Amino acid sequence: MDRSNLSETKYRTHKHSMSFLKANVVSLLYPLPLAVLYIGAALAVSGARAAALPDGEVFVSSLDSMMKNPFVFLLFYIVSLFVLVVLHELTHAFLFLRGCEHGWKSIKFGVKAFTPYCHCKEAVTVSIARQSCLGPLWSVCLPLAILSFFVGSFWLSLITVVMIFGSGADIWIVIKMRHYDGKKCYAWDMEEEVGMIVYEPIEGARSESAISDPDRTSTETADVSVVPEDSSPDGTDGSAEA
Repeated sequence: MDRSNLSETKYRTHKHSMSFLKANVVSLLYPLPLAVLYIGAALAVSGARAAALPDGEVFVSSLDSMMKNPFVFLLFYIVSLFVLVVLHELTHAFLFLRGCEHGWKSIKFGVKAFTPYCHCKEAVTVSIARQSCLGPLWSVCLPLAILSFFVGSFWLSLITVVMIFGSGADIWIVIKMRHYDGKKCYAWDMEEEVGMIVYEPIEGARSESAISDPDRTSTETADVSVVPEDSSPDGTDGSAEA
């Protein structure tokens, strides 16, 4: 939906954003529980595999054997990271397209502050925005994690952890949008910052007592209430990444 259709007399706007630089810091914090969970599971699988081997034998995957050469390791790492980042951003795009009236014309890819991003020019429902943010965790990280368990490769586990942290800003956005009605509210993906501007129908707006997010404050006018959002974990202003 074009943003012009979201009249200020009918919608309150809530900005949840941070700079691309701060997004790189956030990426190290919000995915930490998932990364720890994966590393714990990987160690458990590795331990079970080692226990099944005869005494004195050490399991080394054929993939890790290839990576003993530093040049080969670096080449594989760069190529794999590039391919997986492309898949990450394409997943965002495919899920955004579900709510786009103008198809691929509304999708833009780019890189800012060494951070790749996928931008949707149209406003989509909050439900679609959440799905787009979490999509790479299911389409990229989960298959990588499962594959690494079967292959038993340290190199593959390393790539999996890197991609989990690559979804940090996306997880942050989903957490910030957790209060909104997924079908009635709309979200617009910001291009100059990392984050979303959420459009909440005034008719269905929550009362101040129902808002439990301590970060959020509101300033009301006759027609519209604009709610800026503290964007980084320490309460400073900021935006969002793809």
